[in-house]
Amino acid sequence: MECETETPNGVATVETNDDEVVEVEVPQNKPDMIVLDDINDDDGPGPDEIPTAEEKGFWKAVEDNPNDFASWTYLLQVVEKNGKLKQIQKAFSSFLALYPYCYGYWKKYADQMKKLLSNDAAYEVYNEAVVAIPLSVDLWTYFIHFIAEWKEGDENEIRTRSFTRNDMT
Repeated sequence: MECETETPNGVATVETNDDEVVEVEVPQNKPDMIVLDDINDDDGPGPDEIPTAEEKGFWKAVEDNPNDFASWTYLLQVVEKNGKLKQIQKAFSSFLALYPYCYGYWKKYADQMKKLLSNDAAYEVYNEAVVAIPLSVDLWTYFIHFIAEWKEGDENEIRTRSFTRNDMT
């Protein structure tokens, strides 16, 4: 079909590839068209972004007193248990900005990213971690073990991913 023209009486004329003109009835109840440009992600927070009542309580505690390490650990436990990606990212990022030397929490964060997103996301967390605390033998051990497990013993890939990094040169 090359051309369509709709008439006021609900009949359209259509010219086919054979230069034949055909009249077709246009349905009176046209479905609403969805314009992809009208769809946006700013329709409010998704369920992954809304904290639970329990999370809100711990967020209030750490906002009131950011030095309350116990409240931070409770918050991290709760967001891990609930498994909502946005809440996990927000909580761990905020915590590790204040307490970057807690290598065990870097590992927990990487584990959550691996579980909820991908190995690549976990790899990025480990990269941030070894930049934050490059002298942590335990963290490097977790990181290399993660890469070895991910790359299934491919020694060249393990070496490349572990020791050839732009921010370490």
